[in-house]
Amino acid sequence: MTNCKRIFTASIIKYLLVMQDLEQVGEGIRCADVAKRLSVTRPSVHAMMRTLKEIQLVDKDRYGSIYFTELGRALSCKCKSYYNAIISF
Repeated sequence: MTNCKRIFTASIIKYLLVMQDLEQVGEGIRCADVAKRLSVTRPSVHAMMRTLKEIQLVDKDRYGSIYFTELGRALSCKCKSYYNAIISF
C-alpha cells in the first residue's frame, strides 16, 4: 500500500463488506447500489471510493464501475470471514 499509516476505520470495513455482497463476478460495483444499501448519499460513496482507490483497494473504470484490486479482494474476504466468525457467537 502506498499509505501504510492509514488506519482502517469501521466505515472502510463496512463499505468493503457491502461491496463484497454487491459484487457480481466481472461486472463491478455501482456507487448508486452501495449508497442505497448503506442509506448514504452518492457523494459520500464517491468520497469513500476515492479513499479506497488512494489506498489501492479498488479501481474504477471509465464507465464508473468499481472493481476490487487483488489487495482489496483479499482484505474484503478477510473482513467477511472475521465478521462471520463474530456474528456466529
